[in-house]
Amino acid sequence: MRAYGAAADLLADPTALDASILVADYRMPGADGLDVLARLRERRWAGRALLITGYPEPGLRAKAQALGYERVLEKPLADAALLKAVDVLMSGPAK
Repeated sequence: MRAYGAAADLLADPTALDASILVADYRMPGADGLDVLARLRERRWAGRALLITGYPEPGLRAKAQALGYERVLEKPLADAALLKAVDVLMSGPAK
């Protein structure tokens, strides 16, 4: 597991492409979670992705899913909900 303080930090780390799951916030310093996943996909990252947001704008879920996010969770969320969502991504078949 790795954590990054900003999108640029994640995108600058070549080992990020080794991750099997991305958990990204929609709003973060330097980019949004949609941009981060799009840029990872451009680099041929084929992992599974989960988006978290405190700003559930109209159409966000559809945009996120079109880019490849399998789940969109709204804040505030319980730790158990996040852990369950990650567990589902780790153990279930890709969509």
